[in-house]
Amino acid sequence: MKETFSTKKRKNKKSSILFCSYYNIHYLCKTQFSLLITNLKERKIMEKFVCDVCGYVYDPAVGDPDNGIEPGTAFADLPEDWVCPICGVGKDEFSREEE
Repeated sequence: MKETFSTKKRKNKKSSILFCSYYNIHYLCKTQFSLLITNLKERKIMEKFVCDVCGYVYDPAVGDPDNGIEPGTAFADLPEDWVCPICGVGKDEFSREEE
């Protein structure tokens, strides 16, 4: 955790405590917000998509190694010419998998 001490002299102990408390809360909120955003981005990247025609599930954790798509590739990052490995339809025929 970050240092919470100020180099400025405080008039009294109470104002120093209030300053440190505010700083800690501000730092913790900023850190939690950053973690939340990171978590949401990772969740979005790891969303699975289902082919509406044949039911094939594209899982970003697995990718599509037979067609040169590495694990960790989000559906949105697939090339525009990528097609379902089972039935051959394009990305526009896929929908987000319901949890």
